Amino acid sequence: SDITQSIADTVRQKNGIRSFSEFDCADLNQLHDWLFDSSKARPIENPRKSLDFPTSLELNPSQEHAVRGALQAEDVFFIQGPPGTGKTTVIAEIINQATQGGKKVLLASQSNDAVDNALGKLSKSPNVRPIRRYGRSADPDPSAEKFLEGNVVSKFFVPSIADKCHEQHVSSLSKRSKNRAMNDLELLPKIKDEWTHQRGELESNNDAIIILRSQEWNLRKEKDRLEEDIETLDAAKGILVSRSEANLTPGMSALIDVDWKDIGELAGHEKAKHLFEANVELADHLATAQTTGTDDYADWAKKLHIITKNQGIPDHAPLIQLERPPDF
Repeated sequence: SDITQSIADTVRQKNGIRSFSEFDCADLNQLHDWLFDSSKARPIENPRKSLDFPTSLELNPSQEHAVRGALQAEDVFFIQGPPGTGKTTVIAEIINQATQGGKKVLLASQSNDAVDNALGKLSKSPNVRPIRRYGRSADPDPSAEKFLEGNVVSKFFVPSIADKCHEQHVSSLSKRSKNRAMNDLELLPKIKDEWTHQRGELESNNDAIIILRSQEWNLRKEKDRLEEDIETLDAAKGILVSRSEANLTPGMSALIDVDWKDIGELAGHEKAKHLFEANVELADHLATAQTTGTDDYADWAKKLHIITKNQGIPDHAPLIQLERPPDF
């Protein structure tokens, strides 16, 4: 019956415990003594503050403390916690840390599922090479199939190595990208200074262009004014030429020989003297035209005014009267 079977199991378990406690073994294996008297286990004298290797799982402070204690204990380390506190995660990380240090780990449990759950958390750790040698789960977990002897190499070990290599490759690319970014960041001040310098030069060039354009506009304006003056002087010259040379004095005839397009040739030239004399004689002629009522009065007055104003010929103020007579 069920009761008889239960009694038989209990008796068998008691006998097993008694045999284990009385087991005579070597000094290096005192597991049976620790289980029945944990005070014989050597305590941790200098607890570690950090783990030796990177973790493969995310741990909270309590879980990390448990992992450090288990790795540092020389004899035995007990971990206790209610369901959901992450004991399986702690066991998996202990295995990960130990195997990264080149150690071998035996994971035993009364339930095959517990072993599979712990190893399932290490599927991306190539340093872990799990082989479940004994026992099969009543309801096999698909994720545990890769831990069987016939599958562990192809379904766990090789994929874990590939995943690790890919992770390291991505990390290496990220580091190189970060280094390039840091180098570019160091160059930014120099680039900024060069850009500021070039911008200053560009602004200076723009200012110079604005000034040159303004000067060009002024020169064009001056050129237009001079061309108008030359046209006026050519007209005045034409009037003089049209007059009978017999009526022109030598001083007035000097105006005919002037090249008004090259006024600069008059500086320091003998013609400057003749022009002054012509100015005086033109004033006399203008006075005569004003008295006699000659029709040329207005033209003579205009030409004489332009000559004296624009060409720098000394003005004989007492002789020049540019006001039109009242009867004109």
